[in-house]
Amino acid sequence: MIRKFKLCAEAIFLVSITVSSVLAEKKQPNVLFLAVDDMNDWIGCLNTTPSTITPNIDRLAARGVNFSNAHTCGVYCAPARAAIFSGQFASTTGCYQSADYFTDRPEIEGLQTSFSKAGYTTLGAGKLLHHREGSIDVRGWDKFFLRKPSQRKEGWTLDNWSEEPPFPDPFPASPFNEGKKVTGGLFLEWAGLPNEKEEEMADTIRVNWAVEQLKKDHDKPFFIACGIYAPHFPNYCSQKYFDLYDRDEIELPPYNANDLDDLPERIKKAKTGRSRIHKELEEKGAVKDAIHGYLACMSYADAMMGRILDALEKSPHADNIIVVLWSDHGYHHG
Repeated sequence: MIRKFKLCAEAIFLVSITVSSVLAEKKQPNVLFLAVDDMNDWIGCLNTTPSTITPNIDRLAARGVNFSNAHTCGVYCAPARAAIFSGQFASTTGCYQSADYFTDRPEIEGLQTSFSKAGYTTLGAGKLLHHREGSIDVRGWDKFFLRKPSQRKEGWTLDNWSEEPPFPDPFPASPFNEGKKVTGGLFLEWAGLPNEKEEEMADTIRVNWAVEQLKKDHDKPFFIACGIYAPHFPNYCSQKYFDLYDRDEIELPPYNANDLDDLPERIKKAKTGRSRIHKELEEKGAVKDAIHGYLACMSYADAMMGRILDALEKSPHADNIIVVLWSDHGYHHG
């Protein structure tokens, strides 16, 4: 299934179910739960403007059903992910700003706990919940992969862009941040990295771990969840994904100049202030560059999902599995 989550921007939700004689024998299906971050609906199979080169997501979508009118349960990462993992709205979990519903409402179980109670082996990696350092729902995981031992001591922080992953040189790299002191978030940063550095990227390392889990024999049905940070900022990825696009030929998404007019006054004031970000990009002639970086990272995310799908097809689990690919919400870029 493909669901476009429509709020300020659209995200993606795809489900592919492989049914065979194995299911006829009433074996519990394995589940592969794949998350990307801030990916909107500019994927190739949806024929949007702009359109991203996403052959792997497209081939997964071709095996599913298309839902075009579903809505995200939260306007940004934490509440959206909490809703997906709990199956409940923010009005129930209380998660409007952080994903710590499991500390305030321990009776609400995360998806991994439900699978564990159903007899599944539960394996996780990467950005699934959106949590603060030191606060993650560790219940129900048989194993959660972290790239370095210190991450467990630090409270399962993901360190997506710490000192280990490759950074562009010079830094900061984007015209938006030129001359600025860039702190946490790396907002509106984009750059192509040397292709040979791809295996050092945090998302690649997590995906490679998920691939290894698919190669194994499992004595119980499994729930494997793997979340990557792309195409969330910073839009750093191998140069080859930037090279897929001609910057000058990129079509900009449609913008509604009156988009804020019907908002309540207090919110309208806040969002009008935030619109200065887009105006600054326009003044620097960098709107297409920002879109270019986002498209490149969407293609990088697609390539990472492709690694997992390829491994699945070669694995002993290919005929008895449900594959879910989802994004918490989209990114409007404008």
